Amino acid sequence: MDKSKLMMIIIIVLLVLLIGTVVGVAFFLINMGGNGEEVVVEDLRPVPSAQVSLPELEPLVLGDEMILTHLEHSADGRPGTVRTSIVIGIDVSDEDGEGEAFIAMITPRIEQARSIAIGVLNGLTYDQVRTPEGRDAAGEMIMRRLQESFETNLIVSVHFSDWLVAQGR
Repeated sequence: MDKSKLMMIIIIVLLVLLIGTVVGVAFFLINMGGNGEEVVVEDLRPVPSAQVSLPELEPLVLGDEMILTHLEHSADGRPGTVRTSIVIGIDVSDEDGEGEAFIAMITPRIEQARSIAIGVLNGLTYDQVRTPEGRDAAGEMIMRRLQESFETNLIVSVHFSDWLVAQGR
């Protein structure tokens, strides 16, 4: 009789541990979905005078090396990191060579443009950039900041050739 009571207690303890594990994993997975907030970015991009097609954009990579930088801490205090390579699109469709002149002007100042992009990324959280929409919103913010800093509307796109975000514990 004592042996069966001991086995029954062991079985009950194991069932309680199993149920607790399942509930804990389910709670963790539900919380990984995010807090439901969406990143909303207004489209303040200046519209080029003529419709620009892809062949009329000159891609310019911001630096030879990948960018690896920390993100702003999330509301729950968790840090984030992004690793990316940024490519800006310069409008070279004008016939007076303004786009080419801008490329000649910005090329020696690539590190300044790269620093501006890193500054934008540092101000964003993992939750803001973890989705494709958030990544696109970050590109829009970088584009607007570069347009303001270089006082031009010739920067018409920002793309990430690589994109990896991670959240710490």
